[in-house]
Amino acid sequence: MSEGGLRLWLTEEARLTKDSACDVLSRIKRAQAKGIEVDPATHEALLKAQVDIQFEGCSTVIRSQIKRALCLYRQFLTSAVGA
Repeated sequence: MSEGGLRLWLTEEARLTKDSACDVLSRIKRAQAKGIEVDPATHEALLKAQVDIQFEGCSTVIRSQIKRALCLYRQFLTSAVGA
């Protein structure tokens, strides 16, 4: 994961604040530590199902935040492939 490129994309394209972008990066790392990998071909529903399984003991809010972070990361990867 190119953190600098992703952070820039999150602030410029997704219009997140710097703090929010850092939160997204942290959530992506947390998901990757649990073995969830994202690539442009990964279907969004599969990502969400993996989060539900891997973070079963976490609150709905935490799972939702991680799902959103992974979907943003997938969008970033998709835009990088299309560029």
